[in-house]
Amino acid sequence: MENLKLSRKLLLISKLVKGKYVADVGCDHAKLLIYLALTKNIKLYACDVRKKPLEKAKENAKKYGVYEKIDFILSDGLKNVPSSVDCVVVAGMGGKLIERIIFEQSFVRNENIRLILQPQSFLYDVRINLYRNGFYIEKELHIIEHRKCYDILVVYFKGEAKEINLKKAVLGEDIKTKNFYDDGFLDIIIKKEGKILNGLKTAKEKNLNKIKKQEKILKIFREFKEKS
Repeated sequence: MENLKLSRKLLLISKLVKGKYVADVGCDHAKLLIYLALTKNIKLYACDVRKKPLEKAKENAKKYGVYEKIDFILSDGLKNVPSSVDCVVVAGMGGKLIERIIFEQSFVRNENIRLILQPQSFLYDVRINLYRNGFYIEKELHIIEHRKCYDILVVYFKGEAKEINLKKAVLGEDIKTKNFYDDGFLDIIIKKEGKILNGLKTAKEKNLNKIKKQEKILKIFREFKEKS
């Protein structure tokens, strides 16, 4: 049996997993769950909205001898996932899709359920909307892999709606505990946000509101870098 190799991102997520019943929504080929099955004695649910990735996940699980340790569920988000889960991973999706998956299922509004979220886009809106819906971001970690930046949020339901300003939405609330300079993280982010701004400014149909918001986002990052 060949050794299972996880990406740095998935390895970091695996270290954040806590609980006895863990669901990976949008599991793709189930590498994360296979790794967890090999290293932990917990119940695992591999969930995907598409049949082909789920079949591939089953093949991989059989290949590594952990097929019996994982339940494979064809599900749009968390719709068909048992409400007994106490840890949910939703990683590698757009922020708006992650919001829909989390907000449409009432059973995750439980302070005993850990949510591990890794939005690929709209990160700042995700932070704002999590707080608006009574969720609390307990911890944030970030990592760079292949020159791409990934933010990972550890979230649980607190039940208290809260508004945060754009600065906290952009930097996160625990910036004192994060090292933005690991592997040049901050520089890569500033460069990426600058490209987004240039794209908005050079578009044929300009959206002034989006341009102004993006200018503010870029300014927040630049000022944070100057002060740090």
